[in-house]
Order: sequence, then structure tokens, then C-alpha cells
Amino acid sequence: MVEVNFDLWQYLAGDKKPIVVYGMGDGADKLISALARIGREPDDYFASDGFVRGQFFHGKQVMSFDAVRKKYSEFVVLVSFGTQIPDVIENICKIDSEFELYAPDLPVCPGELFTYDFYSSHKEEFDFARTLLFDDASKKEFDDVLNFKLSGKIKYIKFSQSSQLSIAKSELRCYNYKSYVDGGAYNGDTVLQMCSLCPELSKVYAFEPDARSFRKMDKTLADITPSFIKYNAALGNSDEECIIYEKGNRNTSLYGENATDAVKKTISVCRLDTVLAGEGVDFIKLDVEGAELDALNGAKSTILTYRPDLQISLYHRPDDLFTIIPKVYDMYDKPRITVRKTRYIPAWDFNMYLVNEND
Repeated sequence: MVEVNFDLWQYLAGDKKPIVVYGMGDGADKLISALARIGREPDDYFASDGFVRGQFFHGKQVMSFDAVRKKYSEFVVLVSFGTQIPDVIENICKIDSEFELYAPDLPVCPGELFTYDFYSSHKEEFDFARTLLFDDASKKEFDDVLNFKLSGKIKYIKFSQSSQLSIAKSELRCYNYKSYVDGGAYNGDTVLQMCSLCPELSKVYAFEPDARSFRKMDKTLADITPSFIKYNAALGNSDEECIIYEKGNRNTSLYGENATDAVKKTISVCRLDTVLAGEGVDFIKLDVEGAELDALNGAKSTILTYRPDLQISLYHRPDDLFTIIPKVYDMYDKPRITVRKTRYIPAWDFNMYLVNEND
């Protein structure tokens, strides 16, 4: 399953070459914190051409990559941001082909780093989760993501060409769905996608805790045909108010206390079982920034009663791969579970798809 005996963090701790970080912002801040855990810090920062304007980041002037090449004869590039933009991915791949480049796996939520020790201590759990996957394509995706998380080497993930639309068409039974829950609806993009794929869709429950994204979603979905029930709230395993850290993007989270540009706000958290009050749905999508297990627990009655198909994100926490897959498998009678990843650096947008073929 894992072919590399390589721990990126251990390697960086012992390596002496300068570390040059590609990117700025929250991702770079997280990377700086991770490097501090191993006794390292960036030597410089650079940005893509067109974004270098003489600005400073953490006391250092942001450089162009050409300037980095002139300054250092040897160096390590660490990518600090996520992207699915083809031109940016192409640039990362070009740098990787000529220089030593890694895209470190950083947990979206606060937690431990994905090290070889972490993998080894949970190897049996990873192996068991892998046995529950339906097809060889899923097992390869699973292996590639594990190898990437350990090594930071983009060769394991850069060849994925799938889009969310094509994956939904191939892995879900969209023609069956008359109602669905969108947990983490962001600006409404996934709701629009499902509306285009599901000819029988008549009701959508959309949950989005970030206020700015919620307003965008409300505007985006103003004219959709299905009955649209929206909640400016997070899904979890309780009905209460709690603190979130708003960022106006997909990274709004219950766990963003270290994000320098996040706004602390109080919002509602809902159990899906409470909201639906016994009503069934055909499909549930959960992309809730690390609260996936809580949201599953809060939807347990709905899932056990109606056995909806599921789409759940697997990339927010280091243990998502071996906690979420077995949990949902136990709720069904031998479901078909696949995992697929879109073209994204790092291994974000990596999801589990469960189809209940026994309904």
C-alpha cells in the first residue's frame, strides 16, 4: 500500500538546504508553524509572476522565482497553498521537474502532522479501511493519497484529471435523488451542480455557517426550481451555539483559532436529525471543515432509517481516512464505497462516495 519509506517532516528537520516557501497568507502561516515544530523556518518566500509587488511577508521581501534561483544554488521549495487552477498547477509541476519541491500535507484543522510515525501507529486501521473500498481505482487513489501525505511529492496526485461533475456522474445515482442535504454549501456551487444532474430533485436542505458565503449562496440559488431550505448554520452532533472562525471562503471552520485573517463569530450548530424531524432524504453531502464525524453522529437516525447515499470529505484531518470509511460502512449492509480525488494540489477535494445498492 505505502511504497515510500520517507517522512517529509523528518527529512526537512535534518536537511540543511534553504527552505523557500511558495505563497503567502494563511497556508504559509500554517506551514511556518509546522516547520517550527521541527526546528526549521523559511529562509525566503516567493510568489507567482504578477503577484510580486515589493511586499513583505513575515519580515522578508517576497521574491520572484527567478530571484530565488539567482540567490541560491540549492534550495527546497515548499508549496503553502491549495490550487486547482490549471496554469498554477502547471507552474508547480514545472518547478518540480527542475528543482526539489514538496507540497506538505497540513491538516485543515489543528492537529498532529502526518508523519511516518503517525502512519505506522495506525497502519492496521488504514489497512482495514482500504479493504472496505469497492474497486481497484479507489484503492489506488487511497494509496496515492497516503504516499503523498507522507512524502509531499506531487507525483502521487498530479495526474488526477477528474472533475467534481464527472465524479458525481460516475459515482452517484443522481437520477434517483428527489431530496438531498448539502452540508457546507459554500456559495451554492454544489447545489447548482446537483440540480443539473438530478432530474427528479424537488427539495434541497443547504447548510452554510459563513455569513458572507451564505449571502452569496442565497443570491446564487434564488431562481432554482427545487424547494430550497437554507440554514446559516453548521452541522454537528448537538443543537447549540458555538464559535466559528469566518474567512469568507471554504476554510471557515469551528477550528480556525490560529488563522490570522479569520473573524470570530457565534453561530448555530444543528443536528441533522433534529432539523429533518423524521423526514427522509436520498443523498447527503458533507464537506464541513473537519466536523464530518460530528455531523454523521448528528444524522445517525436519518441514515439508519433511510439509508441515503453519501458524499463525505476525507482530507480535513489526518485520521479521516481510517475513521470515516469504517463508520459509514457499519451503518449499511455492504454498501459500495469508492474514493475519488479531483485535480488539486495538495490532496484536497478527496471524497468518499457511498451508494446503498441494497435499498
